Amino acid sequence: MSGEVEKVKHHDYALSAAEKANGAFLMCAHRALSDIEIEADVTQSPEDIPRQVIETKVKEIEHLDPQVIRLHLQTPRSQRLRFVAGQSVTLRIGDDIQTCIAVASCPCDDRNLHFHIPLIPGNAFSEAVFSGDLAPRASVTLGGPDRGELHLDVQDERDSIILSWHTGFAPVISLIEQVMALEIEKGVHLYRFSPTPDHQYLANLCRSWADAYDNIRAELMPDRLTLLSEVMACEAAFAGIAARYPNLSGHNIYVSGPPAFVEAARNVFAFSGQGSGHFRAHTDWVGIFD
Repeated sequence: MSGEVEKVKHHDYALSAAEKANGAFLMCAHRALSDIEIEADVTQSPEDIPRQVIETKVKEIEHLDPQVIRLHLQTPRSQRLRFVAGQSVTLRIGDDIQTCIAVASCPCDDRNLHFHIPLIPGNAFSEAVFSGDLAPRASVTLGGPDRGELHLDVQDERDSIILSWHTGFAPVISLIEQVMALEIEKGVHLYRFSPTPDHQYLANLCRSWADAYDNIRAELMPDRLTLLSEVMACEAAFAGIAARYPNLSGHNIYVSGPPAFVEAARNVFAFSGQGSGHFRAHTDWVGIFD
């Protein structure tokens, strides 16, 4: 808006003539020569982000366990994905194989994007990943992000209770990594459920968070919940957690899992009469109707 800057680093991103005329510059490649006043396009909520279409490349395919693969996609340097923690995107291979899936990495690294792909027999996208048809350097078209309700309000000072089921852990990673990247000090209490409670993938990641940060607590729950678990069974599993919080007014609730899991959490926490803060959910349809 005012003041002088000087370019000190090369950058691949090309500013248009109109942008330059309006004073646009890249902060990562310039330094100030005087006091300056800037106007920045800062992402605060999903409503601030336009829908994007990006041609990405497969960087790595890693088995997290026999049933889950971490797909690492990389965007071009000049077209990185703008998103907030907890959001989902659509991934497309070729013209007709696609899936809608949550980002499992921090918005702070908007070029390297992770996704947790579950093994789903008969699902074209899952089979392409697990069969090896999708290999490093292959192209994947990314569209999004989608405006889901599961996103972190970094200005809200209330502690967070997070419930996740199996690959519903993916957007939770994005949320918690953003908490760490921004050095947010509010408490985060994570409770992970799984169809195989004795063997949850990335269990050591949860333990490392809890060991490294005083404000993060992560617990792998012993209750076995599957895609076929009914709402009542999920409510019973949540009852013990709810009993730990006699007053929910100081907590936001984040939930990521299949429909019955989300409905049960809403019944137990959002409608408990204890007056919790935000209730935000990501319904993980992958493996149900995808």
